[in-house]
Amino acid sequence: MEMEAGILMKNPLIGKEDIMNDFAEAARAGGKSMTFFGVIAIILGMLAMMMPGLTGVSVVYLLGVIVLGAGIVRMIWAFQAGSLGKGMLMFAIGLLTLLAGLSLLANPLPQARQFVLIY
Repeated sequence: MEMEAGILMKNPLIGKEDIMNDFAEAARAGGKSMTFFGVIAIILGMLAMMMPGLTGVSVVYLLGVIVLGAGIVRMIWAFQAGSLGKGMLMFAIGLLTLLAGLSLLANPLPQARQFVLIY
């Protein structure tokens, strides 16, 4: 009897049922949300295939906002540079990035056509 009790005490799987149940519940909850997002992705993909012009312009707008934000962040980071020359170079690159983002937002149609031709 003592040997069996010792084996039961040393068995790492005893008492782990609660943890496994928690993992199973989390997997079920995650599976439901993944199913929801999968259905949304399929619907948006079908809409993107039905309206390629609108999709291209939307992608260019999104890219323009991202590039614009990157330019602003680069210009802010330029003030944290160690030297004046490095700071000026970082500021200039940030300014060019900002102008590229503004260009994407100002004229999305020509950029969308170029984007489609490239890819």
